[in-house]
Amino acid sequence: MKQHKKFVQNQVQTHFSQKEKKKYPFLKIALATFLQVPDETLAALPVFYGVGRHRLRVENYSSVQSYQEEKIVLLCSKMVVTIVGKKLQITCINEDEVVIEGVIRKIEYQ
Repeated sequence: MKQHKKFVQNQVQTHFSQKEKKKYPFLKIALATFLQVPDETLAALPVFYGVGRHRLRVENYSSVQSYQEEKIVLLCSKMVVTIVGKKLQITCINEDEVVIEGVIRKIEYQ
């Protein structure tokens, strides 16, 4: 048990910055490590999967705040994410994820 606790502490120290450690309680991080669940799942952080510059899948989002051809704004539990590009389209949307296609130029976090 002591070895596992030490392992979890090492995981927390290596994977999270000081600011993140304050935001996410040690218990959540320890639980995620113990259950071998990604940390971002329990912390409700957005997860991004990109395919080149033409497709982006975002998990753990709350809602779409703004949807335009050159800018899409997503509300997430801990931040606002802005995707900027050309000919952007939401090709798939459900309660778990949103898929954006087009020419993606940048992704901003606030």
